[in-house]
Amino acid sequence: YQRRVHGETNLALLQYAKGLTSQEVAAAHLAVGPNSISIKAAGWFRVICDEFFKYYYAYQFMMYWVWFYWAYWKMGLAQLSIIFVSAGAAIWSKRSNEVTIERMASHEGHVTVLRDGLPVQVNTRELVPGDCFEVAEDWIMPCDAVVVSGSVVL
Repeated sequence: YQRRVHGETNLALLQYAKGLTSQEVAAAHLAVGPNSISIKAAGWFRVICDEFFKYYYAYQFMMYWVWFYWAYWKMGLAQLSIIFVSAGAAIWSKRSNEVTIERMASHEGHVTVLRDGLPVQVNTRELVPGDCFEVAEDWIMPCDAVVVSGSVVL
């Protein structure tokens, strides 16, 4: 399977509207592997450590200890509270984004593709570059694609 540019022009893209042959699909599977990305979201402990072991926090905590030492404990507590609240928001945001990306990457479904000129139902992890597939209503596309033909109903 030679990696090729799939359609530099509209006419070249239309040639793929017939689908791929079984040999092309097998060669593409060997060359590029499954249509999946393996992502594991970091755990809470890892995200908390990544956030608090930055130089910014080391500097801030040193400043607050000096304030506590010189009996500016009210100001130190106020600033420390702000730092913990902002760090908590950053940790929550980072963790929820990682979990969302993990879910998106592990999404699977079934799609109708043209293989050897016939419509075949396959798992989305079996899609290869050059596949021509039908986009169903309310379907999440787990890949990049080019619309070759279709119509819009408003």
